Amino acid sequence: LLDEHLKTADKASFRRGMMAMATRSVLVKTGLGHVEKGLQSPDPDTRRHAAVAVKKATIAKVIDAKQGENLLAGRLQVETEPVLKAELSGGLERIHTLLEQKETGVQ
Repeated sequence: LLDEHLKTADKASFRRGMMAMATRSVLVKTGLGHVEKGLQSPDPDTRRHAAVAVKKATIAKVIDAKQGENLLAGRLQVETEPVLKAELSGGLERIHTLLEQKETGVQ
């Protein structure tokens, strides 16, 4: 239902959709394309909520850690907002921790 709504959502509704995905990370699995679009949004709040959604979905293992890392790293390279850069960097650090645990087998 959220997926269909976001296809035609205006700017404010789309931001609320990203907020919902940031709150319920399981929604990211079916709405990954929308999260990618949210990371590229001109609105900083939308980008922040999309980044939080990716981070939480990766931690909850809803999406693959490598996929989460690629999404956040790609956005970090072009982000200009200092607060968002910090959010993206923090998310990437957390994801790197997950990747290191997977590689060493430590849990």
